[in-house]
Amino acid sequence: MLVYGNFWHQIGLVDDFLWEICSIQTIFGKIQFKFPIILLVFPFWTWVVGVYIGASIGSFLNALIYRMPRGLSISEPKNSFCPICKHRLTFLDLLPLLSWLFLRGKCRHCGAKIPARYFWVEVFTGGIFGAIWYQQLCVGEAPWRAVCLAIFAAALILAFFIDIKHYI
Repeated sequence: MLVYGNFWHQIGLVDDFLWEICSIQTIFGKIQFKFPIILLVFPFWTWVVGVYIGASIGSFLNALIYRMPRGLSISEPKNSFCPICKHRLTFLDLLPLLSWLFLRGKCRHCGAKIPARYFWVEVFTGGIFGAIWYQQLCVGEAPWRAVCLAIFAAALILAFFIDIKHYI
């Protein structure tokens, strides 16, 4: 038994090269569904979303890189702060990649220089997440593998930058 989606059939997207057949074996027999292949993969341009998600996670990794070796809690203080003047950072200070560039690597409140490591962790994490997104979601069809690779990559980046800074 072959089931077509009525909407897709009405708009003329029933050509076989645009459709994927999914078979399900039931106690009543084999049922096949046809649905557009375009629903299976992410469009090519979405790797940019992976880069921004990676840069955002890189921003969180920066907080971990600063706090973990010093024995500071991840949850206390609740908000990010300038390591020099301890002023609470606002939304505009926390935009991944952009804030560091617009503020020219300086704290908006005290003018102290913010290490370039903050920017490079976000760039590096964003690049790796963008590559994982493209390879596993745009070209391949392995979302669980993409999640596992992203978690593993974030852990490696965290360990790498803590080790460079503190030689632990």
